[in-house]
Amino acid sequence: MRDGDLSTYWSPAGATGSVSVKWGTATSVSSVKIREASGSAGSIGTWKVLNGDTGAVLATGTGAGAISIPQTSLRKITFQITGSTGTPKIAEFETYAG
Repeated sequence: MRDGDLSTYWSPAGATGSVSVKWGTATSVSSVKIREASGSAGSIGTWKVLNGDTGAVLATGTGAGAISIPQTSLRKITFQITGSTGTPKIAEFETYAG
């Protein structure tokens, strides 16, 4: 998911699931970008972005793409798919600061 290769991907066992990015120390994040694998574009329906340290919901929405969140310092961020059509495939989970 963080290998820069759009031909590799993470996929849940069914229509929902969650995937996280972890760091050894707290990292400041203000946006994420979810990129779907080739051939699965549009399969992600509803989602939540969670602070993996506290469980707080940072954002909710639909579809993949760029997601703005409040600037947050955390050690783990989670993208939780709560609804989809078929089995979603996430090729990249990118995080950005400031």
